[in-house]
Amino acid sequence: MDASRRTPVAVLVVAALLVGCSSGSTDEPGPRPSASTSSGLTQAQQQLAGLAGLAAAASYDATYDLDARTGDTGTIRIVALPPSYRVDVTLRGAEPSIYIQKSGTVVSCRLKTGTPSCFLVARPGEPVPEIFDPGVQRLFSDAVADLGANPAGYLVDVIPSEPLAVGAVPASCFDVRRAAPSTSPSAPGDSSPSLSTANPVDPTGFETGQYCFADDGLLTRLTVSTGTLVLKSRGAAPTLKLFDAPAKPAALPDLATPAVSPTPTR
Repeated sequence: MDASRRTPVAVLVVAALLVGCSSGSTDEPGPRPSASTSSGLTQAQQQLAGLAGLAAAASYDATYDLDARTGDTGTIRIVALPPSYRVDVTLRGAEPSIYIQKSGTVVSCRLKTGTPSCFLVARPGEPVPEIFDPGVQRLFSDAVADLGANPAGYLVDVIPSEPLAVGAVPASCFDVRRAAPSTSPSAPGDSSPSLSTANPVDPTGFETGQYCFADDGLLTRLTVSTGTLVLKSRGAAPTLKLFDAPAKPAALPDLATPAVSPTPTR
């Protein structure tokens, strides 16, 4: 990945949330196996699968506080109306950005001093250029869908939930790791398994960490090695109007003519 080609927003978002990670604190004992059920799944796996399945199908407009281990802070708004997703990224000292995925197309917008400029960055079936892809939306879509559909593929342990704020919704929290991660090193000289969302071995966007869900499946807290998202507020039920770009999207030069044979991302 050539970080020098990224915009400041893209660098901060990827650094904050999309780096391979390890779960929990090394100062605490590791997860203990849960009792197996008649289905062959542990109780923790069954509970996680149910909540993650709800999350994958849910519609919501939620804003999260971001606290990155690098010291960067800000908010990330996730609007979900599957299969449409919108991500608003507002980081301290950086230009706000909007990512909109609707009807198979992806639009990226920048809000320069309040004036939006938008670009069509991918048509249906085309991969999103890395510089325009915040990536965090996959944790709220592909990753939870896989957790719900394939719980046996993960090591899951129930952990105590932490109070988020006065009046916050109760949550069920889990420490989650892949049961069989890739054995390819994540960096030269690093023999640890690679679990980065950028790693094609794990196209679901899943990252090892702690996942907390409300009873209706909404993620209330997400902690990975490089940062934490904590639910700040939840808006009204989203409508398709929220997925309209704030300005007419312009085509990128390399998208001026249709691709001859686009390669689907999934």
